This record gives sequence, structure tokens and C-alpha cells, in this order.
Amino acid sequence: MEAVLNIAIGDFPHMAVANEQIHQMYSVEFGTAYNNLITDGSLVLNSLDAAIGFGLLRDQLPQTQWIHVAQDLQNAFYQQGRSLSDVTLYEEVATKYGLDGGQIKTAFIEAQKTTTMHPDFKRAMELGAQSFPTFVLEKDGQYYDMRSQGDTVEAMENCLSRVTG
Repeated sequence: MEAVLNIAIGDFPHMAVANEQIHQMYSVEFGTAYNNLITDGSLVLNSLDAAIGFGLLRDQLPQTQWIHVAQDLQNAFYQQGRSLSDVTLYEEVATKYGLDGGQIKTAFIEAQKTTTMHPDFKRAMELGAQSFPTFVLEKDGQYYDMRSQGDTVEAMENCLSRVTG
């Protein structure tokens, strides 16, 4: 299995329907800018860039900030309609958290040149993930595939409470 790389969002014709299902199940609101991306269909999705960007930020921040960084990146995409392949996004987030944005930008560009599988993809596959994006939680060195824990907000919250409690 390989991560989805360089596929236009318009090549996923089910996306609008899936987003509506997500909205109904989890009360998630997608931003106008994101919905415009779906309608336009030309944005190229690259899960490797998202993994690289988050990984670079995560590696330089304490674990207590990882969820906040992930939330900022999710907001940038699903609310603001920003591409997770945009290096300036990671530069801005790095600066927000007191990191050297220029260093993150340089590392991101260099990491894009690699031909090896990103370690986060390898770990997710070891946990049984067969597609991306996925939702894996690490606590005290133990990894949990959160997508397999339930399909309602309550089920996910219960699982999260068990894991983190």
C-alpha cells in the first residue's frame, strides 16, 4: 500500500457526499474556502507533504503541543482551504509555536526530495491502516488506531477517555 500522492481533489467525486456524512455524524462544519476547493476540484492532494510538515513540527515541539499543531493544520485545510503542501503554512505554524520558520521551510523542501516511505506511514501500516488519512494516537509509547474505535462522536470520545484517562 502506498499513500495517496499527487491526486486532484476533483478526482474524488464522493468527497462532497462524504463531507456531508461527516457533518451529520460528527457535527463538523467545513469552511467556505474548503468547500470551494471541493467545487473547483483542481487542488492536488499530497499526503506525504502533510506528513512531512506535521512531522517536522512535531519533532521540535513537546508532546503537549502536538494536538494543537494538528488542530491548526486541520483548521488551515478544512476551514481556510489552504493546501497542506504549502510550505509557507508550516513556516507560519512553526513561528506561532516559537520555532524557526525558515529552518522548517528548508527542512520541508529537503524532505520532499526523499524517495523513502515516511516513517509515520510505516508506523500506521504496522497498525493496520490501509488508506490515508488515518487517525492514530500515541500515548506512552503505545499506539491506537482511533478510526477502528467507533463511528460516532460519543464512541470516539469514550475511546479517547479510556486511552488518555
